[in-house]
Amino acid sequence: MGAEYADAVRESGVILSQFPGAERVEIKLPSKMAACNPSIAWDGDKIRAVVRTLNYRLLPTGSIWIQGSVPDTVNWLVELDAASLVQLNSVQIDDVEIRQSPPCRNGLEDMRLFAWKGAWWGLASGHCARNGANTMILAPVSPVMVEKQVLLSPLSEKKEKNWGVYVNGQDLKFVHWFCPISVYKFSGGKMLEPVFYGDGRADLAGWSGSSQIVPYKGRLVTCLHRRMGEKNGDQPIYYAHRLVEYDADTWDVTRLSPIFLFEAEQIEFNSGLVITPQNVLFSYGVMDAAAVVLRLPIVALDMIFEGCNV
Repeated sequence: MGAEYADAVRESGVILSQFPGAERVEIKLPSKMAACNPSIAWDGDKIRAVVRTLNYRLLPTGSIWIQGSVPDTVNWLVELDAASLVQLNSVQIDDVEIRQSPPCRNGLEDMRLFAWKGAWWGLASGHCARNGANTMILAPVSPVMVEKQVLLSPLSEKKEKNWGVYVNGQDLKFVHWFCPISVYKFSGGKMLEPVFYGDGRADLAGWSGSSQIVPYKGRLVTCLHRRMGEKNGDQPIYYAHRLVEYDADTWDVTRLSPIFLFEAEQIEFNSGLVITPQNVLFSYGVMDAAAVVLRLPIVALDMIFEGCNV
């Protein structure tokens, strides 16, 4: 799988940080824990990010060296200036109350931030080290997080993570799988309402959600990722990314980009996407040790789908 990834990357040669007009900003936090996997979101006015910090170090094989008894996540809420991307403020999120719930005992992992009903929300994977489970959690995001909603796995799976989230007016929808695509609607409780199930595509087999699903010119755009290589194996693992565009009514794939890199690092993980009239912004972690926002001119979006190299 590592060789497959390397061949695909060499073939596409698309490195987003090398695009004309690319602006790279690294989010810095006053924490001894490593910052990574930021999820940026835009409500039409402000740009904010939830940034994950970790008590472990990621190794090239995908295994971890833990500074503590079990892996743990602490999240930060960050506001960025929409024009300059200057970091305006950051605050460590107090989630003590949420951690009283067993599914969230060891924190909320890889939260995706989004604006819904005039407030900021997050979709995260709650982790419980005791039983090795990951459970999807929906919660309002603020400096002190108290309320949450546990979302049951549609297939009763022990580990759930990396769902796609789509705000459709007042409705909130989740994509559980992207191949075959399965879409659910949040109805206010633990059980999700199935709304669409599509056919699988061979070129999306093995790909999972990364960013939020955002509207663009009447369609829907999201970033997917795929891990190449066996975690905790003898060989290094790699993460590949690509963009997918869907018809907003039928969920048919209308465009699919080739594989691309952000910086040509071994492990890059996207968890945020913002599309404004002027720009497209990606947020991603690098080796679970850096939290980065990359801003590109809006014309770069078509270039990515077309697989254009610079």
